[in-house]
Amino acid sequence: MEVRWDSFAGMALVGLILGFAEIANGGITSSYVRNDDLSLDMPLDSDVFRVPPGYNAPQQVHITQGDHEGKGVIVSWVTPDEPGSTTVLYWAENSELKNSADGFILKYRYFNYTSGYIHHCTIKDLEFDTKYYYEVGIGNTTRQFWFITPPRPGPDVPYTFGLIGDLGQTHDSNRTVTHYELNPTKGQTLLFVGDLSYADDYPFHDNSRWDTWGRFTERSAAYQPWIWTAGNHEIDFVPEIGERKPFKPYTHRYHVPYRASGSTSPMWYSIKRASAYIIVLSSYSAYGRIGEEVPSMSKPIELLWSIISGHEMTIELFLLDITAIMLRKYTPQYKWLEKELPKVNRTETPWLIVLMHCPMYNSYAHHYMEGETMRVMYEPWFVEFKVDVVFAGHVHAYERSVSACTFSIYDIFSVDSFLNWYPIIVYALLADSMNPCHLKTNHSLVKFSYMKNLFYMAHALDVTSATSVNFAARDIISLTTESYTGIVLFRKALSQWKRGKCIELLHVYYTRQRLNCFALQERISNVAYNIVNGLCTPIRDQSAPIYITIGDGGNLEGLVTSMTEPQPSYSAFREPSFGHGILDIKNRTHAYFGWHRNQDGYAVEADSVWLHNRFWNPLRASSVAAL
Repeated sequence: MEVRWDSFAGMALVGLILGFAEIANGGITSSYVRNDDLSLDMPLDSDVFRVPPGYNAPQQVHITQGDHEGKGVIVSWVTPDEPGSTTVLYWAENSELKNSADGFILKYRYFNYTSGYIHHCTIKDLEFDTKYYYEVGIGNTTRQFWFITPPRPGPDVPYTFGLIGDLGQTHDSNRTVTHYELNPTKGQTLLFVGDLSYADDYPFHDNSRWDTWGRFTERSAAYQPWIWTAGNHEIDFVPEIGERKPFKPYTHRYHVPYRASGSTSPMWYSIKRASAYIIVLSSYSAYGRIGEEVPSMSKPIELLWSIISGHEMTIELFLLDITAIMLRKYTPQYKWLEKELPKVNRTETPWLIVLMHCPMYNSYAHHYMEGETMRVMYEPWFVEFKVDVVFAGHVHAYERSVSACTFSIYDIFSVDSFLNWYPIIVYALLADSMNPCHLKTNHSLVKFSYMKNLFYMAHALDVTSATSVNFAARDIISLTTESYTGIVLFRKALSQWKRGKCIELLHVYYTRQRLNCFALQERISNVAYNIVNGLCTPIRDQSAPIYITIGDGGNLEGLVTSMTEPQPSYSAFREPSFGHGILDIKNRTHAYFGWHRNQDGYAVEADSVWLHNRFWNPLRASSVAAL
């Protein structure tokens, strides 16, 4: 069978060279043209801020997980005029037996603002994987909602999480929540990575904007748990107006089950949910450990306090000799995480996910390197215990760290009709120094390889049998052609190639949609770098997490568009657009992440990646080769 290169390669050449230019240094910096209008808060009379009808009707209803295992739910709401009832009625779907749980009420003052009556009620001992209805309020102001408990924790339990950060309450915020709610792959639980209401952007941190935000998010947060992470906009530490207690509005309004994981603070905690173990950390609470040798002291050593968090630090004294003492200061968050990570049972919850607000890896100019001190403290642990993914916010844009061969065929060819021709079978080749993908059609084999910054296209010259194919690979940069013979064992794990070791079948499907390419993932760590030693060179490390920044919820401070150039080698994809993420856990070995920008259709993914579990699917040992 004779094949003409000029027609096929001609269409592909321009798009492929552009793709090559974009990722030669690092990954892809999106050229998507977005709306640059200012992000303005919605007016107070917006429908999404509407107060429910009736005197003292419950409002701002939201739920979160209420225990460590997933059999409890914390229901929270506000009554504006008087305390009302603290009782929650709840019952399983198709059951006529109503149960009740009693909660408690909090109020707080912030400068010249006085909150309504804030209710928190924990429902315990629920059945796994069950739909429950619940009611809050009394009389004609009773309001009814529902939720579904997660499946029992287990290694192969599929589960889907949504991800939003830095939301605020602008028109763009509303688009983000709407886009998430109407996404056909919407999460079953939402992981929120900090910066909620942005009330602190108003004069005197106008806390009435906490009330509007609670009413705005109720349409989602009353029906599925939102797992909370605190950000810098939750600190609300303003001593000049007499507000000296950090996180006061946040901790009064949003309760989390921190004691269930042995934490001493609601700012850091962990939960199990289905096949995931989720650790929430606080970027704005003390998190370090310092050791230094100091002279002996004749006066008592005073306890140290963190200015930001107000959490007491424990001091341990080690007598070295008569004249010196080793002073080691441990923060509660450090001590908790040090004990928490070894406790994670990856045979029960294989997916280890960390949430924080300030990203450890960030190639945008805004908030650049703000996460360095926390990274120095915790990244070695993340690598040691094989954390799968770290989600953060703070930077008002999207970015994902490297994971090789995650571009799509549209990104390279820009030929929409190509995918309409043939069914596609996708392979990933584990070769000597390559991370290519193979696309096998019933007439042609197309090979993309990223090796020493060279790209190859291959077209089958002869499909000799169901298990063998002869094809030519053409380097479109040098315009040279090489011939290869492949032995393809369809739907089996391995296949031998002339210039490769083996081929692993990752996915087989037929599609006319956007097609992602699957391959061995590159991950990075920078454990050796501690800010002052000059070793700022991330290395390939298959035990390291993937880092995803998703601080693009839509807040009034707008998008961050200034980036460091050239794009760092650890950065796979970055784009300053508002949107949300979906993490779809398939089983103990694979999960799929997609990022959805607000301007696209509800099901459209602007970026995506397959995650290989670090514990169950490590693929290969850690490498120390520099990127």
